[in-house]
Amino acid sequence: MLKKIKIVVADDHEIYREGLRAMLEHEEDIELIGEASDGHQLIDLFENNRPDLAIVDIKMPGMNGIEVTKELKTNYNDAKIIALTMFNNDFLLSEMLNANTNGYLLKTATREEILNAIKVVYEGGVFYCRDTAAKLKKHFNQLKANNYKDEKEATFTPREIEIINLICQQLTTKEIATQLNVSERTVDSHRNLILQKIDAKNMVGIVLYAIKHELFKL
Repeated sequence: MLKKIKIVVADDHEIYREGLRAMLEHEEDIELIGEASDGHQLIDLFENNRPDLAIVDIKMPGMNGIEVTKELKTNYNDAKIIALTMFNNDFLLSEMLNANTNGYLLKTATREEILNAIKVVYEGGVFYCRDTAAKLKKHFNQLKANNYKDEKEATFTPREIEIINLICQQLTTKEIATQLNVSERTVDSHRNLILQKIDAKNMVGIVLYAIKHELFKL
């Protein structure tokens, strides 16, 4: 039996939730198990249902998406969250990166992009939509200029550099293994060693480190 990706969606705009629901209902491997109109409802949904992934609007009443993401990441280390916003805004992107979100989508994203984001994040990767790439590069250039001048850089093997770049290209572990003609366990071993070297907790940390240190260029 096909295992379905269980998803919850939080957005205070009912029309957008309806659109997402209609789209996801046609996907055999995705199941929308709950909807919330604010951050507090999402916290309850997550605690009661433990979904595989949450799609969270940044701008919500009461408790916004940034606050929700921080709380879920604190309480659930394995929480996978895709941020959703109407605005391609430098500040919001920076705040969601600091909250350790696994993905970032504009509400103008295509169906293909949304489904790809769900797949990549569910399988442990990170996803930033095409429209935010320039802002992401600007963000890290500023960080590098202001905060990372004296940071000691880790040393990586050619294979580790290869895997870092494939992670940054938003490939899943399975896709990386196929491309490099190795087992998924081998990819996991390399990834865990990379995480140790840069003192990061997850794939998001690898992407952030890679862009800061120009191991990968958007």
